[in-house]
Amino acid sequence: SSSSSSSSSSSRGLDEEYDPATFFEEREAVVEKCRVEGNKLFDKQEYEEAIAKFSEGINLNSKAHVLLSNRSAAFAHMENYSAARADAEQVVALQPGWPKGYNRLAFALSKLNQLEAAAAAKKQEGNCYFAQKEFKAAAQAFTEGLKYGSTTPLSAVFFSNRSGCYAALHSYSKALADAEQAIALKPDWVRGYSRAATACVCAKHFVEAEKFVSQGLELDANDSNLKSLAAQVKSGKLEEAKTKARAQATASFGAAGEAGNLSGDETE
Repeated sequence: SSSSSSSSSSSRGLDEEYDPATFFEEREAVVEKCRVEGNKLFDKQEYEEAIAKFSEGINLNSKAHVLLSNRSAAFAHMENYSAARADAEQVVALQPGWPKGYNRLAFALSKLNQLEAAAAAKKQEGNCYFAQKEFKAAAQAFTEGLKYGSTTPLSAVFFSNRSGCYAALHSYSKALADAEQAIALKPDWVRGYSRAATACVCAKHFVEAEKFVSQGLELDANDSNLKSLAAQVKSGKLEEAKTKARAQATASFGAAGEAGNLSGDETE
């Protein structure tokens, strides 16, 4: 009875002293140490040792997506592309909004000659960057995707998405060129015309924009983006006409030198 009482008291004492928060903090500190030490080994090109160190951390926390990503890179350097792909797949499952996971996955898939799957991963990478408003990085991902997807149905998507990046970066000539590539590859896809019209509206090329809007609406008369662009084109052309009228009126009073600044013909 005394022994039983002592055991019960001891068990209660252990329960009271146990702090889950402290346990997890200590575990994550070890996981972080594994990451740091693994990275040092990776930088020294000691990939096998780096994999062992990353694995040590992953064994403590199977959801440590950074360690999984780093181990994927180490496996890739050792040309173990199947293992690199497996780790990268775990990364994107754990962190679907993290672009680096898709970058790791695309590389591994490309080395396994699974080019369509690699292209799809690159599209996801670019979309993640775009959602984060990192338009240069997104454009780069879509450019790299074209290396894998130049003969796949995704090529038109890459040109279209990169057009959106260039428009966001105010590179309207590039945005239009990519949109026209998308149209050439997939002439029955409304998005290409929408991208082209957007580039033209941003560059104040309203007549050209009107052409793309019209072509797109022939494919889908209810497309909301094209309807919005049509309204912008109408408004832009009206303002352009008013600006030119003001410039002509000014010129007629002998101030022709100012007309260039009022013409509304400026592009990017």
